[in-house]
Amino acid sequence: MAVFKWLVLFLCAFCMAFVVVVTFSQAPFKEPVSAVIFTYKTASIPLYWYVIGALGVGLIVGLIVALYYFIVFKQDVHKKNKIIRELEANMAEM
Repeated sequence: MAVFKWLVLFLCAFCMAFVVVVTFSQAPFKEPVSAVIFTYKTASIPLYWYVIGALGVGLIVGLIVALYYFIVFKQDVHKKNKIIRELEANMAEM
């Protein structure tokens, strides 16, 4: 069953990568465009670089948020374990 799960995961990842490669190889994504952010105008670069940049920024922000919550929940678990140890010690004294 574990092999089947990995096979399905690999096939899904392969299909998504195939779609991305085929999509970015189309002519409209190779056209140079410039973005206007408030008053700043960027240089003309292919459209797919903006998409890749947005994916990269989203990945970095997502990893930072996940790391923050991992640390917070890890501290919470540590505090709960400390309380459990104290309660077990109190029960052992009774």
